[in-house]
Amino acid sequence: MRRWWVIPFAIFAASRVLESLLLHHLLGLQGDLTLLPGGGPPAHLGHQVSFLEGLANWDGAWYRQIAEHGYPAHLPRVHGAVQENAWAFYPLFPLVVRAVMALGASFDLAALIVNLAFGGLASCVLFRLVRQHASSFTAAMAVLGLMFTPMALIFEAAYTESLALLLVLLALGALGGRRYGLFTVVTLLLAVARPVALPLALVCGIHWLVRWRHRDSEPFERRDRMVVGAAALTAAASFGLWPLIVGLRTGEPNAYFLTQKAWAQQAHPGQAGWSSWLQEAIHLQHWWAVGVVVAIAAMVAGILLQRGRRVWGAELRIWTWAYPLYILGTVRPTTSMFRYLLLTVTPWWPLPEVSERARSVRARSALVAMVVLVGLVSQYFWLKYYFVIWSGRQGAP
Repeated sequence: MRRWWVIPFAIFAASRVLESLLLHHLLGLQGDLTLLPGGGPPAHLGHQVSFLEGLANWDGAWYRQIAEHGYPAHLPRVHGAVQENAWAFYPLFPLVVRAVMALGASFDLAALIVNLAFGGLASCVLFRLVRQHASSFTAAMAVLGLMFTPMALIFEAAYTESLALLLVLLALGALGGRRYGLFTVVTLLLAVARPVALPLALVCGIHWLVRWRHRDSEPFERRDRMVVGAAALTAAASFGLWPLIVGLRTGEPNAYFLTQKAWAQQAHPGQAGWSSWLQEAIHLQHWWAVGVVVAIAAMVAGILLQRGRRVWGAELRIWTWAYPLYILGTVRPTTSMFRYLLLTVTPWWPLPEVSERARSVRARSALVAMVVLVGLVSQYFWLKYYFVIWSGRQGAP
């Protein structure tokens, strides 16, 4: 197909229109409330929150501060304790937004433009990745499933998901195509966009092992071994790039980790250390943590053990278990974890074998309708109880 990109881009555009309508409807619950950087109760704007202001809820307030004013010169402290601050947020997204703002756009509009551009490109990259191993319909269903997840509004809100998704997919595609220079460049960009370089380094390391194992049937020369190994090591080392920059800019070597600890202390005052989902599940501290970990493990196993798993390609299959394991092992037990899992990609269309067998217009239409209907219903409840700021919300996005 000469214009293959029309399909994924149309899916992305349609999903954004429908979810925007949902958000616009639900913002009536928010009234004039908004969140300001630094925590505390919601502030009153004095006017009904607009659609663009609603898209900049939650972390959008921090990205607004960075785009408009930059990072603080020193870590803010109260009675010696580091407070929540902008250094917790990686700089690539607000820098790109700031470049668009230089053309005259407000932060809200610039963030929307940037994320629509990144999200549309990411949809096209995902379509191409899946299309290498499956039919165009299955590739389209992979994009459709991802764009109709409960948390999919994040792909247009003032968050980094669109940028991170694009970079992750480009990295996996470069690895599968053995373009190791491109893989390295993309992982370095990720190092200043989102802290997900470590699972990508693991994917690259396993890619090295697979090529080594098959070296008798497919040459894996010494030079190639060194190049792939260097790419994996660079990806792993890049994880420390932003903490290093934060330390140099503030004059405190552990400034980034002190900032992250401030968020943990805010959520759980007096708690020592950092407890992840996996830790709480292993130590049986909370039954719901055990349930979440078991459910995610079952989901991953279901994807990797089914007959249609090959449609995802080798690198995306490795990412399917490496990334959730990383998230469960490093992220605090908060409702934001479900947003983080968006980048896993494969679970959001878990039935590739079904779409591969669907040939008739009726069967394909039924699958599309099912995904859209379930997606819109789940999006409604996620937006209402996790994104819109009102008294009945249940958590944070």
